[in-house]
Amino acid sequence: MPGNLTPEERAALRASNDVEARAEANETVAGVDCYLFDPLEGVLEEECIASFTTITPLPMKFADDFLAAKRAELEHSHRELFRKKLAWFFGREADDIPDHQRIDPPASEATEDRSPGR
Repeated sequence: MPGNLTPEERAALRASNDVEARAEANETVAGVDCYLFDPLEGVLEEECIASFTTITPLPMKFADDFLAAKRAELEHSHRELFRKKLAWFFGREADDIPDHQRIDPPASEATEDRSPGR
């Protein structure tokens, strides 16, 4: 967690974990490239950020080692928020979210139709 963030900036990051709620409320999505994790006793002693620009894919041949080292797991509701924000960052929905639960990201000026005559 960057040490120069104000309490308001940290609150905006936390609220922006739910990217869909922020977008629907026409509020700025803070930290579009990260997800804030609250402290968890015995696991995370202070707030932490997962930066989507530094996530590294790991080979599945090490899956047993990863599972043995795992200290915590996201609750399902947080896992969905994490996946949706990650998908929003990459501009696509996660493949494992059912079609009936998918919501198109809000349109931006960069994605508007710019064909001639418009």
